[in-house]
Amino acid sequence: MNRLSEDLIFLIGEFYRMPYKPLVDLSEMDVFELSRNPRAIDYIICNIHKPNKVSLMGLCDNPAAINIICGLALDSWVLSRNPAAIDFLKANPERICWKDLSANPAAMDLIEKNLFVTVNWENLSINPAAIDVLLKYYEWVNWPAFSENPAAVPYLGVHRDQIYWDRLSANPAAIDLLAEQIEKYGGIKEAVRRKFLHLGYLSRNPNIFELIPLQELVQYPMVRLRAIMCGYEQISLIELSGNPAIFQVDHEKYKQRFPRFMQFCIKLFESNQPDFQEK
Repeated sequence: MNRLSEDLIFLIGEFYRMPYKPLVDLSEMDVFELSRNPRAIDYIICNIHKPNKVSLMGLCDNPAAINIICGLALDSWVLSRNPAAIDFLKANPERICWKDLSANPAAMDLIEKNLFVTVNWENLSINPAAIDVLLKYYEWVNWPAFSENPAAVPYLGVHRDQIYWDRLSANPAAIDLLAEQIEKYGGIKEAVRRKFLHLGYLSRNPNIFELIPLQELVQYPMVRLRAIMCGYEQISLIELSGNPAIFQVDHEKYKQRFPRFMQFCIKLFESNQPDFQEK
């Protein structure tokens, strides 16, 4: 592939990458989790060289940041969780952290070859691509983690005695099950009191605002703790920082990209005319 082709691919990729803007004050967010957030790319690009604004380790777990990761030649055990890094991991198996790879939905061919050797079954139980393996070897399943698995919701909907409701609160596919409990008990606070909803885990659920509108979050205590350390009634600012829901599409910025994209293409064409003439 010549330089022109590479530049065009990069420009087209940038044009179609949807820009996002934050719905919350990012200065209040956790740097590591924000760096993992796939919708925080514009923020990351603007702040990557500023001190204490971006975590390079967190960035390694961000599938939307693979071009930045490659550009900075970053290498961390956290890469093993990143679906966009699977080609690098296959080419460099000595870099694999099997505990983290077990949660990677793009790594099932590697995982299935090492099921009972190096795979971490707690992380595998969260992996939506592993649902067939998990149901086949259910005696190995970590059931609390399984409640977070989006692909497990049809099974959990039938086998409710196996649901861990705190962990289910983080499951983006379980909104209907959670909403059912909220309705059954007459509201969020009562569902929380009865431990059918955990706001700490809900803080990382991409569909959180279907249950609690953004403007109502302030009604609940917010703490800088991981979900596992939160009370059922506490919003976790750490988990919320990695939640894509705290960003929305910036339509105005997207519209502004087209003229700039065309200008780049014209300049690229003019600077590479010999390449076209050779064709």
